[in-house]
Amino acid sequence: MKLLLYSHFFAPSLGGVETVVRSLATGLAELRAPDGRQEFHLTLITQTPRGSFDDSSLPFPVIRQPNLNSLRKLISSADVVHVAGAAISPILPDSFQSPG
Repeated sequence: MKLLLYSHFFAPSLGGVETVVRSLATGLAELRAPDGRQEFHLTLITQTPRGSFDDSSLPFPVIRQPNLNSLRKLISSADVVHVAGAAISPILPDSFQSPG
């Protein structure tokens, strides 16, 4: 299952939301089915700049500060979108899509 996790704030920013989201994302990315396959193909999206943080140390890809078109494509390709915290911005691109 393709899971998209959106958190406006993420590492290297420090705080409760950042800590919980990192823990949740890491746990979900490491979950395995009985046959060893990944349960979730998780991607995390954030507006927080990378700074000196090493995203490659995480067991999932991090997409930082995507433009509106990229965000819309990521949302469209996901099976499930989880929005951490009070954030409406990832939901807005859906209103720009034409029906059907």
